[in-house]
Amino acid sequence: MANNNFYVDISPEMQLYKILQRQSYGIDTALAEFVDNSVQSFVDKERAIKSIDGPDTSLEILITISSKNNQIVIEDNAGGINRENFQRAIRMGNEKGFKHVPGSLSVYGIGMKSSAVWFSDTWSIETSALGSKEKLSTTFDLNKLLNSGETEIEVKTDTEEVKKHYTKIIINNCIRDLKDKNEYFKDSVLPYLQETFFKFDSVSINLVYDGFTLETEEAFLKTPTPLDFPPVDKDGDTISDKSKEWRKTINFDYEGKAVRGFIMIMEKGGYHSPGIRLLRNRRVIKGTQGGRRQNKPEVLLKTSNKFSSQRVYGEISLNDFPVNFTKTDFDEGLEGLYKRLKIELTGDPPGTENDYLHQTEYFRKRPKTKKPDSEKPEEQEAKPETSEKPSRPKIEKNIPFSSDLRKLLAQLENKKMERLYWSLSRISLIQHPVLAYVGMWTLLESLATYMGKTSTISFESFYSAEINNFIKDKGKRSQFKLSIGDIHSKGNANKHSDVYEVIDARQLVSDFKSIEKFLIHCADLAVKRGSP
Repeated sequence: MANNNFYVDISPEMQLYKILQRQSYGIDTALAEFVDNSVQSFVDKERAIKSIDGPDTSLEILITISSKNNQIVIEDNAGGINRENFQRAIRMGNEKGFKHVPGSLSVYGIGMKSSAVWFSDTWSIETSALGSKEKLSTTFDLNKLLNSGETEIEVKTDTEEVKKHYTKIIINNCIRDLKDKNEYFKDSVLPYLQETFFKFDSVSINLVYDGFTLETEEAFLKTPTPLDFPPVDKDGDTISDKSKEWRKTINFDYEGKAVRGFIMIMEKGGYHSPGIRLLRNRRVIKGTQGGRRQNKPEVLLKTSNKFSSQRVYGEISLNDFPVNFTKTDFDEGLEGLYKRLKIELTGDPPGTENDYLHQTEYFRKRPKTKKPDSEKPEEQEAKPETSEKPSRPKIEKNIPFSSDLRKLLAQLENKKMERLYWSLSRISLIQHPVLAYVGMWTLLESLATYMGKTSTISFESFYSAEINNFIKDKGKRSQFKLSIGDIHSKGNANKHSDVYEVIDARQLVSDFKSIEKFLIHCADLAVKRGSP
């Protein structure tokens, strides 16, 4: 291909980029800026992408972290960036007169650039736009630009297959601490990203940390079930024979801006119940459990020990409300809005059968029933007195023993597997937690090798593919992957770290019960395959 390289202007004043490195990002919020761009690109080009790749095509975003190399790579299969839009994509800020389309996730035209520079002085981008037949690539080196005084960077071009469409951003020499962050990425970063974009059905976000694909519990991404129960009085007694679904549509304007969504009383509440999600153009700005950013405004739900805080869940879209630079909050105080929502939930007059906050306060799972007038106190059946206290449920201290699994392992040519499983089921998970996790890791690693796993991939990734074959219900796959991922990460840490150790391994009881049938399936495949 002829040299069609070109230059893009990346001014304003280059020292401003250094200031961006002191912005109040976190790793989770900075990564969300890249996901923003990928999601918006896919939404803009969804119809065209699906016409080429098929109607079931989804947006796949892969974030790969290498703590050893201080590198972050973000890849997607969205619409890509063409030559005409490359200047706007790479330069900080929006062009004069440019406006994002209504409903866009983009706000200030600075997100990708600011987050990339927040991570590192050096980053590069490779992209091919849908139908362009052209690959564009460039490298941003802030220190080199500052030293030279230049404000333009060269964009290299090359040929690409017409059906290819993607963007790949490579952040090198990351200045943020990526070492020993497996649990942080698994328990905080990944849930934050998943919740932020959970309203986009055709989006899949995957995160690989030091070669291991992270899995996280996705229960918080589901909309809870609303309570279906008659209204109650202050004694908890029903005041109507007709059951009511406690889910209220929210549809009003506040200070000239639209407020849309719903609020419900959940069928099952608790101290760690979700709270109120606030969204802008389907993107979660203030969330719940994902990424540990629970939004429970006291002016609406009171303190966390109150029933309203434990039982109320909502999703409210505030598309017309301005957000802050990092898209982690709204620019204006929302106390007045919450007070308005409280009026909506209370009803007029308060305390009637449409008062949601009254229902949360006085509803009980097993409400008291009114006694018939004919029933006299002396006619009531006397209840036997007892001083017996409920006993604490017994927690198992050993990995469960499965005779079916042992029989299959005994058929393998090498008897190591049978002996290992027999020993694992007999050691105390309380007295020997490190041995338990290392042993279970070894059992799963060896079984995967019998099944054909090579040394270039982890057993977590190997089993993930087999789980997809073993169970067709996508919703149930996560419990298998979660248990295997936990065994993989803890087993690895106990094997290789000089300081990390588990103190109690009784979680293995639940993990084994969760994957027992799958392990039997795998052992059967290993027996049929023969020696590795």
